[in-house]
Amino acid sequence: MNASRLFETTVVLALIVSTGTFAPSLQTPTGMAAESGFLNQSLLLCTFAAVIGLGLLGRGIRFRGAVSEWLLGVVLFWSALSVFWSARPEATAVRSFALMLTMLVAVFAVQTLGRRDFIALAGRAILIVLAINVLVVFFLPQTGIAGFPTDGAWRGLFTQKNVLGRIALIGVLIGLFRVFSPGRRKRTENLVLLCSSVVVIIGTRSATAVAVLIIALGLLTLVLILRHARVGIGVATFGVGLGGLLAASVALLTFDEMAAAIGRNATLSGRLPLWDELLRIGGKAPLLGKGYGAFWSPENEDVILLWSRLGWMPVQAHNGYIEIFLQLGAVGLVLVVLMLVSLGCSSFIRFMRGGDGTWLLAFILAVAIVVLSLTEAVLLVQNNIFTILFVALLPGSDAVADTRLPRQEGTLEDPVPV
Repeated sequence: MNASRLFETTVVLALIVSTGTFAPSLQTPTGMAAESGFLNQSLLLCTFAAVIGLGLLGRGIRFRGAVSEWLLGVVLFWSALSVFWSARPEATAVRSFALMLTMLVAVFAVQTLGRRDFIALAGRAILIVLAINVLVVFFLPQTGIAGFPTDGAWRGLFTQKNVLGRIALIGVLIGLFRVFSPGRRKRTENLVLLCSSVVVIIGTRSATAVAVLIIALGLLTLVLILRHARVGIGVATFGVGLGGLLAASVALLTFDEMAAAIGRNATLSGRLPLWDELLRIGGKAPLLGKGYGAFWSPENEDVILLWSRLGWMPVQAHNGYIEIFLQLGAVGLVLVVLMLVSLGCSSFIRFMRGGDGTWLLAFILAVAIVVLSLTEAVLLVQNNIFTILFVALLPGSDAVADTRLPRQEGTLEDPVPV
């Protein structure tokens, strides 16, 4: 196995482990979800160290001075600095270090491989993860199928069905973009990824994943129209805008009925009371927060009181923005939002100016992360595939190879001429 193939293999393994597939699916007696066990920690350390080590032996990291690179460095610095005012300094030190390793894995991977090859490997990793979890669903249903209150929903090796649904959502987006790749083998692999991701989303019954997928596909259609249509751009934009306003109006006027129709209540499965309580708690330290990774602990009196008031035991904010606000305060939240805006705007502009499909995928993934973060904490999480994808697709992270090599693969926006 040559050095290039070895590096690709370690990247795939790192991405697989970062999905949390090998983390324990049990909870501690206090109700806190076990974030990781010895197996998962060992795999994370080994795969991350391998990617970073092989990257250092190769080309290393190239700093270009892009805005996104500066923002990334400031966010890392702020998360590490929060150890000085953290409610749990030891936890903040460990988790901010893990966050740094997670970001380094993303930067080394994309700068060594290039955006196209990195996205291809990410799709392969997700396909493997989905295959493992589908096997668990069918052969170990007592583990892979959820019980009350989501009887029959697929969850695989994860504690919640929504986690598997989010991973399948990424698989749909990557598979959709790469299904038109030349070569029968690659095309077949990406078609399998696309189909299996759709099946898993249906099996998980994740309303969040379905909603985000619909938004992403609608936005994808609009962007392609804006780039390729010679006439009717104004009409298309007006129609989409009017449709969005009508849909928003209907949603606001019939929110209770719509929630009941999809099996949800008007409190978004208890999220609204949770957010209200967390915003009140976060208001005690609005600028600095409680420290990165330091809030959710049975040792935190605010968490114990929160559980008693809610009547259930959440272990995350179920909102990425509130989660960052709790940990890093308003300062950290502004920095992370700026990174999201940088990814979305830069990717959109570069694609509209004639860039390849990786920029469109980066834009769609940025929107998916923005929407997902409204109901799930997927922003700036250490050892997490969403963080790796987010950092890898930032404009300043792309490899020199992406600008000097000719395009060798077709994607959704580069169709085969007919």
